[in-house]
Amino acid sequence: MDIQGRKVDLDSGAVAYIIAPKYEDTEEFLSAFLESVSALPPNFETGDDAVVKMVSQIAISKAITSPKFKASMWKCLSYCLYVGKGKTAPEKISPSLFDTGGVRSDLPAIFYECAVENFSPFFVGLYNISNRLSEAIRSIQKPL
Repeated sequence: MDIQGRKVDLDSGAVAYIIAPKYEDTEEFLSAFLESVSALPPNFETGDDAVVKMVSQIAISKAITSPKFKASMWKCLSYCLYVGKGKTAPEKISPSLFDTGGVRSDLPAIFYECAVENFSPFFVGLYNISNRLSEAIRSIQKPL
């Protein structure tokens, strides 16, 4: 089967194909995510894995309960495909796909993979620019 997109093998034995949406939809999704987690502390830094995990869970909980976030997530997922265990024909991912109980266990992994597909390019770019800016500031602060 020749399907464009990133193939993700799911724990259930099904396969998801995560396909990048139009930029406009990615931007809407990222914006909804950032709005939903904007109440979290902006300068949060710690080496404590338990605290990092807790803050991550709070961020995810705030995001998935946001109507704007959910709508933009489903819009991005509508580009993606799902091939159930033992099936050969791909189906478009939509909320109705998960009406069957056995398929629901794949939903968290598909949500995660969709978020990675949409957010990673932005955050990787932002991280790289942030590092370059930090280096420039440090070089300016060095005594001559």
